[in-house]
Amino acid sequence: MSKTEETKDSIDVFERHAQTIIAVIIAGLISWVGFTVLSQSTNIAILTEKFTSLEKRVERFTDQPRFTRNNFDAEMRLYESRLTLMERELERRNNLFNKIDDRLRKIEVDLIAKEEK
Repeated sequence: MSKTEETKDSIDVFERHAQTIIAVIIAGLISWVGFTVLSQSTNIAILTEKFTSLEKRVERFTDQPRFTRNNFDAEMRLYESRLTLMERELERRNNLFNKIDDRLRKIEVDLIAKEEK
């Protein structure tokens, strides 16, 4: 065998080893891509389920009656009318208390005047 043939054989052996290494790397990359796609499809299924659940929750939320400015104004009018009624009742009771207090003072003055006689 000549030196050229030995060099050619050693190049062929090197090429085969290089091709094997490249094939292993490519097979590894294909496996990694396959596992990544599988895990991503699982994640997509989970996210799809969560999204569907959120859609249902949003639908339930939007179907509920909303508290609008008109509702707020109506509620405020109701509370203001109640407050006005309470203020009137408080004023009425305060006047009654003052009348009773005046009567008691008058009775007290009359009793003192009778005792002095």
